Amino acid sequence: MSYVTCDVVLSSNTMETFMTPLRFLSPRNHDRIVDLLRKEPCDHSLVMKAIPTLQMIQALSMVNQEVARSKFERFLSSIETHVLKKNGFNLMIRNIPNVAQMRETDEKVVIRYVHIRDTLRQFGNLIMFHMIRGTVYAKFADQETCVKTHSLINNMMMGDNIINSELVMGN
Repeated sequence: MSYVTCDVVLSSNTMETFMTPLRFLSPRNHDRIVDLLRKEPCDHSLVMKAIPTLQMIQALSMVNQEVARSKFERFLSSIETHVLKKNGFNLMIRNIPNVAQMRETDEKVVIRYVHIRDTLRQFGNLIMFHMIRGTVYAKFADQETCVKTHSLINNMMMGDNIINSELVMGN
């Protein structure tokens, strides 16, 4: 059992080591994905497959930063989706603001873990979620609740932000 844990830590650290030199291409996305990898495991085979891609993006960044940035962002998105599917998450909510105004009192409130948790629990059986840098990764007990939540909150205004939700399907 400890071997598996060690392998998962090695995989996340290895992925982070190879991604860090490319952080300048997309710092916000890079930091969010690194934080996600610190919370959720990623399989070693994915890391081994990713290394040549990251090396190619690194070389490309010296020639054409815009193309390298685009490839790096697609790479980060694919890692994010893979980790979410592998760990059973079924909903991703983006563009959560740091501060929102309460409708009843007009008071500005910092949006915290507890606010998101209580809101998502109103939709159904929430198994777990992570709130990382303006993005929420949620795992509902059943797909029906997930789809209903997505249809209700996608493109909803929260504070000054329009939040976007995306279903994460499959394993």
